[in-house]
Amino acid sequence: MAGQQNTFLTVTQLNQVLQGVLDKGAPAVNFRGEISEIRVGPTGHLYLTLKDESAQIAVVMWKGQVS
Repeated sequence: MAGQQNTFLTVTQLNQVLQGVLDKGAPAVNFRGEISEIRVGPTGHLYLTLKDESAQIAVVMWKGQVS
């Protein structure tokens, strides 16, 4: 857009913005999808992909969250 200047965040600033979003929390949601590429890392963390027909999300469950 004419006259609009791009502003870039540093990695530190981006982390601060994202931490603020996460600290506020999010409402619980129900969803439907497929779990694929599930594996347990050497430290006990669980890695998997949630996907449907048109999108996917990489997921990490920390060792203390896995039950």
